[in-house]
Amino acid sequence: MACIIAAPSSGHGKTLLSLLISSWAKKNKLNIQTFKIGPDYLDSQYLSLITGKPCRNLDKFLSGSDWIRNTYQEFAESSDLVLIEGVMGLFDGIGNTKDGSSASIAKLLNIPVILVVDASRQSASLAALVKGFKDFDPKLNFAGVVLNRVKTERHRQILYDVLDNIG
Repeated sequence: MACIIAAPSSGHGKTLLSLLISSWAKKNKLNIQTFKIGPDYLDSQYLSLITGKPCRNLDKFLSGSDWIRNTYQEFAESSDLVLIEGVMGLFDGIGNTKDGSSASIAKLLNIPVILVVDASRQSASLAALVKGFKDFDPKLNFAGVVLNRVKTERHRQILYDVLDNIG
């Protein structure tokens, strides 16, 4: 099983979720391979520390599509779980393009996306945000949404209802 952890932008909790899933996998004796999209060395070091094995980088600008496919295949094939932490926002690539973005890597490798959203100070607006990301590129496979910074049970229920209304 593989997934890309992505978000609308930096600061929504991609690294936190990636570290939590990696820690859970390691605790449950699953063979997990982590990857990081983009030129980030700090998150990769955290993921390597948690899993006990090197987090591999998938940077289209520095390496190209063929290298990404080959590296992914080489290190993912013997793993129970593959987790790829995205870069910046889901569609943020090189300059003002989507090239090299988490979305482009998800499509290149045919891997589903989990969208992490900072849900603090939101209710019905969350639907527009999530639906916008889901509908922006119909070729992306969304596996789900993780809501971060939900403060109360009432807030959780409101957000659940909002997401339920958009399917």
